[in-house]
Parts: sequence; C-alpha cells; structure tokens
Amino acid sequence: MAVRIVKHAMEIIYLLTDQNLIQVIVDAIVNSYAIKKKMKLKELPRPTVDEGYWKK
Repeated sequence: MAVRIVKHAMEIIYLLTDQNLIQVIVDAIVNSYAIKKKMKLKELPRPTVDEGYWKK
C-alpha cells in the first residue's frame, strides 16, 4: 500500500512538472536542507521559567 502511494505521488509530480522525477526529488531535498539550516541559524531563545512560581 505504501509503495502504491509513493508511486502515485511520483506520477502526480511528473505530470505537474514535466521534469525529470529524480531531479525534482533531489531539488526538494536540497531546498528542505537549506530551510532547516536557515531555521537553525534563527533559533529562537528558549523561554525561561519564572522561578518564583516554583518556589511557592
């Protein structure tokens, strides 16, 4: 069942893009890595816990 889902997804990608399927997948992986790296650089500071609340 999972193989069939992936196969259909690949067919849809091919029909929508008219590009080499492998190249589309590689581009998606490269772009996702770039986004992940960019998000890591912009990591938000972790929220601090109000210590007064816990000392009650």
